[in-house]
Amino acid sequence: MRPELEFFSTVGKLKDVVRTGWQIYQIKDPEKVTCHSHRLALMSYYYAKKLGLDENKAMKIAIIHDIPEALAGDVPINLEKKPKEYPHKGVTTEQKHEKEVDALENMISHLPQEDAQDIRETWEEYTYKKSPEAKLVKELDKLELALQALDYAREKRGPYELDEFLGQGMKSRITIPELAELFNEIQQEYKKVKANGNFQTFLEDGNS
Repeated sequence: MRPELEFFSTVGKLKDVVRTGWQIYQIKDPEKVTCHSHRLALMSYYYAKKLGLDENKAMKIAIIHDIPEALAGDVPINLEKKPKEYPHKGVTTEQKHEKEVDALENMISHLPQEDAQDIRETWEEYTYKKSPEAKLVKELDKLELALQALDYAREKRGPYELDEFLGQGMKSRITIPELAELFNEIQQEYKKVKANGNFQTFLEDGNS
């Protein structure tokens, strides 16, 4: 089979990779990585255009940003609260990065050199925020996460409050003023939903 078809076959594994943070919070039928990437790509296109950036470049970055997770899995090491059985405890940022680099290199190893380099450079552009578009996508990644948390809270898809995804810690990672304003709107809406939701507090051991 052609190398690019093998590559796309591997990328297709993202359809089965569950976003680990939602599993930890016991969200019913949690989204897969592809769901997150699809909405992030659309948001990146939309807000890049609004902010006078290259919308096609931003969308490309968003599409590529999580593809190593097809082999490396989703490892949310920045979660503050984790159950005792959390499989990625002790994984450092450096280890996560190395695992994703290895996965990406494995995935693109049989592609033509020019194509492999393009994908590699785009992923590195996102990872190291090498352009205004990459910085935008990085921050939209957090905004999309907050919006998904609000969606789940509205739908009562889990027993626990989702403050970790909508609190000040997450807010501090969004520095673009226009996105910070959007985060504030999501945060305020979540507070209304939470006030009427009877959610449990999530503790370190996963018990309320």
